[in-house]
Amino acid sequence: MTETNNNFGDFANTKFTMVPTTRTDAKGDYESEILVYRQPLQWMAETIENVINNTLYREPDINITVQEAQEEVRDEVGNLMREATEERVITSISDLFIACSLVAIGARIAQCSRKKTHFDKKNFEYVSLLGPVLGSYGIYHDSKEAYDIVPILSPELKQNLEDLAATNRRGEFVVPEWYAKAMLFFRQVGMFTNYGLPKEITVDNNRMFKLTVDNGLVIGKPDATTAEVLIASLVYSRKLTDLFGAYRTLYSGISTMRTTFEEIALKSLHALTGR
Repeated sequence: MTETNNNFGDFANTKFTMVPTTRTDAKGDYESEILVYRQPLQWMAETIENVINNTLYREPDINITVQEAQEEVRDEVGNLMREATEERVITSISDLFIACSLVAIGARIAQCSRKKTHFDKKNFEYVSLLGPVLGSYGIYHDSKEAYDIVPILSPELKQNLEDLAATNRRGEFVVPEWYAKAMLFFRQVGMFTNYGLPKEITVDNNRMFKLTVDNGLVIGKPDATTAEVLIASLVYSRKLTDLFGAYRTLYSGISTMRTTFEEIALKSLHALTGR
């Protein structure tokens, strides 16, 4: 007769008392780099642009400068001077939506960074459909195993924000001057916007940090929900293998989600489409 795994014989019938605790030298803080996968964002942006153009029967005149042609710098002896930079101008709805999305994601990560911020989080405005995405990422505290996960900007996202004038010279997040004009445009064409970043900077579970994107595939640990997989295919955490081990569960290829993201964008425009 084969013994089961639950039959430990004399090893289970001892008077030894165990009190498990967390190792004193165990790592306490983990930083999770947050990245944006551009393809789903582009699908949503193009859908929004097409609906707005079709509703207005014309392409709106957009000309928003996100990076000035010159900026103030100091020379080696401290004299203030102006240095030429490449001017960036946004002329399409889709590009504007992507730029605003990157700024909103950057604002949420800055809010959760545990560092002093220099913008009004209570009145920060963003396109409403991004609300669930922003609220999915925050600081996670595991009291049982005594560790925290803190979302931070990935180098790629940090560069995106620099290109959009959404950082100051110290590398801190700031709301760029052009952003308010962009939000006004989206309100004028009938898109809903929210005021105020999610109040809570913490999240209740660590499942979003157990999902990532690898070669266009959403992979991770078991038990993720459909909503979590969709959000992770748009905004995801770099692997935390030293904490969670290998990511062995394959959820979906992002290329198969195109119609889903287009539908999400359409629903955000229900005031225009009636859907």
